[in-house]
Amino acid sequence: MPRSRITEGASVPVGVRPTERAHPLRVRAVLTRCVTHSYVAAMELKGQMRVTSWQEDEIRPLEATGSKVTRASIGYQLIGDVDGEAVSDVVMCSRPDGTAVVVGLWTLTGSAAGQAGSVAFEAIGGYDGATATAQLRLLSGLSSGGFAAARGHGTTSATREKVEYVLHLEL
Repeated sequence: MPRSRITEGASVPVGVRPTERAHPLRVRAVLTRCVTHSYVAAMELKGQMRVTSWQEDEIRPLEATGSKVTRASIGYQLIGDVDGEAVSDVVMCSRPDGTAVVVGLWTLTGSAAGQAGSVAFEAIGGYDGATATAQLRLLSGLSSGGFAAARGHGTTSATREKVEYVLHLEL
């Protein structure tokens, strides 16, 4: 089981011992010291997503290339280090060879590491014919609850067999 730890070289407040303790979740959390001298928990959250809804509509064809532009809203149930739901609102441009470019917004509402709230990510990725992947960047000012001050990034990866996420958050 991963453990929380104080990073090397960090100052420790009086009365706090820099010991390793088991984290209540299977989350790798590292306490680091920021410039304002408060501790920030850096976490890696992993798991799978189950598709709960999918609505896709064609926006327009790209007749010159035989491609099309579509808009999709995909709902997920998150399983793993995050307990909650996510929605991916994306625009996709398919290519004649079956690949696609994907851009959009990925929002998550749920709980992890004792915090509950919501976060929004910019999602940029694509589909190579077998796997859809996206790079996620947390959008500041669009988080709430225990994630209100969160910063971070992540990835998603989807095949016909499974959909996975990895998030790197600082709370």
